[in-house]
Amino acid sequence: MKILCIGNQTVDTDIRTSHVAEINGSVNHGLVVDAQFQPNCLGYWHTSLADYDYNTIFKLALQFDSVYFLDQIDSALNYKLYKELKKSMPVQCENDSMFDKQLYWQEQFKNNLSLCAFPFIMQSNKLCYISSSFISDDELNAVKQNMIAGIKNSQCERCYTIEGRPTGFQPRAPKWGESNSPRESGSAEWIAKLDLQRVDDLLALNKSYYYIIELGDFSSISDDVLADSQTYIKIADTKTVKMQEFRDFLNKCIFNKSTAFNLMFSVNNAADVDDSLLTMLDYFDNITVTLQLDNVVESTSVHKIKDKNHTVSFVFLVSVNNIAILDKLFKFVDDEFLGSDVKLEYDSNVYNFSDKKQILDVLDKCKQTSSYSYFKSLRSSLDTLHKKYYVSYYQNF
Repeated sequence: MKILCIGNQTVDTDIRTSHVAEINGSVNHGLVVDAQFQPNCLGYWHTSLADYDYNTIFKLALQFDSVYFLDQIDSALNYKLYKELKKSMPVQCENDSMFDKQLYWQEQFKNNLSLCAFPFIMQSNKLCYISSSFISDDELNAVKQNMIAGIKNSQCERCYTIEGRPTGFQPRAPKWGESNSPRESGSAEWIAKLDLQRVDDLLALNKSYYYIIELGDFSSISDDVLADSQTYIKIADTKTVKMQEFRDFLNKCIFNKSTAFNLMFSVNNAADVDDSLLTMLDYFDNITVTLQLDNVVESTSVHKIKDKNHTVSFVFLVSVNNIAILDKLFKFVDDEFLGSDVKLEYDSNVYNFSDKKQILDVLDKCKQTSSYSYFKSLRSSLDTLHKKYYVSYYQNF
């Protein structure tokens, strides 16, 4: 059989892969070094989420006969892969109990529809990255206590709606699929990062890990958290990247050698990440740049970012003015940046395009792309567009 072992980025993964291959009378062919790799002989190979992103590994795994998950430090980060691959192919774990913690948390989120990790890890005065409103310390403490007790909070209505449970309405299908809302999937990622064992561990957290920056105001971030690889800083607007305050902040981090944190920011134009900014970003290991697109762009500037080993993701800004070329945006990512995360953003005006049949044809082409098949939230958003255009078109007959 052709078997892919999924572990971490350490040499321990190669050692464990060799061991399991030997006891099964096979051979370890080593690390997968090509995301498009297809095994043409029997044996074992290995990879990790440090080598490729989630979607690339998911697609890679499907080229094998089975997947073997190694029980190592950080193996909890592989749980989402384990759950999804288990639906499609034979999956085995090195230790039958290695995902017991994840199963515990899965049960907690199933039974407590209010529980969420974000209020426990955010900077003060912020509830989460979904809600843009500020919140007082007293309000935040009340929200936390409600979450532990299983009481719904009015501030969390957006997530409840995404999950198909809007207050005062009948339940409906989850917008982004089961267990894929920001509350559930986002919490699961942080629980794994912080190695939280039980619900009470949330209450024991005594520092912030997630910071949201707007309009170049970095004053809420102390120097000590910048040296922590578990710190995440998200710049919420596209204006900050163009401000001198952003470059001053990066230079300060470089000077103080405080560059271990994770930095996420968005741009409307990849050229905004110019050569001088790329030079500064060379000092940082964990950069995610999200490009907001409303049309197909020249890809050179985007490749310059990705070639620096920074993560690139995309948000398609869809309107009535550009929905007719949405298939070209999907094809652009498939052809140039396959595996990069993609999301759709649109408002109700997007349904006002006069030729409904034309848009149905465009959306059908989008649904034939690899990007559509990779991402649950993207599929859900596109399927919603397709459904409403379908109903609008055929109700005329």
